[in-house]
Amino acid sequence: MSKAKKVIFVIVEGPTDEYALSSVLKQIFSSAEVHFHVIHGDITTEDAITANNAKSYVAKRIAAEMKKYAYKESDILQIVHLIDTDGAFIPDNLVKARKEKGVQYFEDHIETGEVKYIQERNQKKSSVVASLCSTGKMKSSIPYSIYYFSRNMEHVLHNVETELTDDQKVALADAFADRYEENPMDFVAFIESEEVAVPGGYTQTWTFIREGTNSLNRHSNLRILFEQENLKGTD
Repeated sequence: MSKAKKVIFVIVEGPTDEYALSSVLKQIFSSAEVHFHVIHGDITTEDAITANNAKSYVAKRIAAEMKKYAYKESDILQIVHLIDTDGAFIPDNLVKARKEKGVQYFEDHIETGEVKYIQERNQKKSSVVASLCSTGKMKSSIPYSIYYFSRNMEHVLHNVETELTDDQKVALADAFADRYEENPMDFVAFIESEEVAVPGGYTQTWTFIREGTNSLNRHSNLRILFEQENLKGTD
């Protein structure tokens, strides 16, 4: 009887994240089961989450998904949490007012008709992410790590900075999956390239993205996922 595969549990914000990354991650980690849990939003800015309860809040969401799929704690090899930075780590004075509704992102500032709301969103996201970055395990023993796309996944993977419709996001995700599904190591080479990769260890990459306007620009620390020793036997 074959041994059951260990599970790499991947938390993402939206369905297009799964569309884009599912096939390539399943190819790269082919000896593990890669399970995607789609939050349908940004868990780091949900009303009920705070810096103080961030670990327990995310752990409860994971536990509910594990129960749904009958996963035991011993089944989970790694929890991988992927987020967009959304420029959340910039100084408050770089969130500037405009007459139009909505939010527009630039390389060195954000413009919005709701300055106070965006400042408060950024402050909350920053504090919650800082808490999650220091969380090495979920539940009692499952390794947990959080990685970012800055400013968002489409910015990193496609160098698209404009706001996109859902249909446009789906089209880009499908094109990305088609490009890398048969050549997954090309994706690893891209995510490790100077074009997007932040150098240094896990802590250093999070220090970098919190500095200045870095969280508005095109960066990712996802390369570290492919360097983790506990996952090397799954590729």
